[in-house]
Amino acid sequence: NERRVKIVYQPLVHSATGQIESYECLIRIMDRHGEMIPNGQLIPVAEQLNLMRLLDHRVLEIAVQKLFDEPQVNLAINISANTIADSTWLDCLVANIGNKLHIGQRLTIEITETTLLGDMAYTNEFVNKLHALGCKVAIDDFGAGYTSFQNLKMMDVDVVKIDGSFIANMRNSADDKFFVKTMNDLAKHFNIKTVAEWVEHEEDVVTLREIGIDYLQGFYFGSGQDELRDTDILGEMYIAGEVHDDELSA
Repeated sequence: NERRVKIVYQPLVHSATGQIESYECLIRIMDRHGEMIPNGQLIPVAEQLNLMRLLDHRVLEIAVQKLFDEPQVNLAINISANTIADSTWLDCLVANIGNKLHIGQRLTIEITETTLLGDMAYTNEFVNKLHALGCKVAIDDFGAGYTSFQNLKMMDVDVVKIDGSFIANMRNSADDKFFVKTMNDLAKHFNIKTVAEWVEHEEDVVTLREIGIDYLQGFYFGSGQDELRDTDILGEMYIAGEVHDDELSA
């Protein structure tokens, strides 16, 4: 039931200015009583029932419509391994944006690191097709899998999103902080932009800015909202050190 599927938007901000670069589209599904089903319960069941492709199709439709409705907005969407193997999703993307590069250039497709490593030849072909439409490609949960220097060199991706577990542990672990810095340096060597996920504390923001991470995302900037926020307001709040999740999620 499409009426029970909704999207919330989590901002991804420039680490230096706090200006919103884009929003990640996060899927939310409501039960029969209008209550949100936690994603921790939803995703495993959807995968077991082979529903991820249907959900990915629906998210794509919503995101593309939002890009048409909001000409200044950039969006990112996640797709599953099953969706990559399903040519109908790519056909749907082509049908929705066609040769409208001004739409494709504002859309980033996020693919998990483990998915990318499944079949490098096929994945690179898939990534090339996305680039031909103007889309950017991001590796999600970077560092959680087994990406080697050689694999990253072979991947023609635009962004890596460093796995949030390392970000969350930086304050208590010098090893995790070193790992984040190493991943950032590795990505920069290939001219790939970096995103830190799970940013929740001001101390994390300061550390990540010092490391040189390009973009930040997490509850510090908002857990996900129904409507898009004013980029200037968020930037001013960020510089003033006044960003709070409860204000952004209101």
